[in-house]
Amino acid sequence: MDQLTNILDNASSSGSPQSNTFNVGPKYERTRRGRLPKDQRFLKPTDLLPREDPFRRKRALLGPGAAESRRNDWFYQLDIDPLYEAINPRLLSYFVTDMGKVKNRAETKLTWRNQRRLTKAIRRAKMMGVMPILNKQISSYFRDTAW
Repeated sequence: MDQLTNILDNASSSGSPQSNTFNVGPKYERTRRGRLPKDQRFLKPTDLLPREDPFRRKRALLGPGAAESRRNDWFYQLDIDPLYEAINPRLLSYFVTDMGKVKNRAETKLTWRNQRRLTKAIRRAKMMGVMPILNKQISSYFRDTAW
């Protein structure tokens, strides 16, 4: 700031207010990468925001916690092993998307163990031919009706 006020004082004391040669100071010289040196950069609005701790990561969306998943897990509540349900395509189709992929734990709300066992059961059902591989199981109601 002092440098700027000195330059402005010198320009006004020269006596010619209409002079076309008004020098504001040294030119902004760019570095090799095309960036301005640190003391000549402008602040971005994001520079004024509070920064988060760079070493602390946000938790990925992995699904509910252990207590919540125990409350929401059908298999845990009824004490059923999902592997024994590999021959039940109607039950397994609730846990498969329209494209035939297994839904993730955040969507199914199962416990870790039952999610892994359910995935294994779905893979077994697809390999046995009980479930279609590339799409969702169509319920028997829609298969029996003739168009």
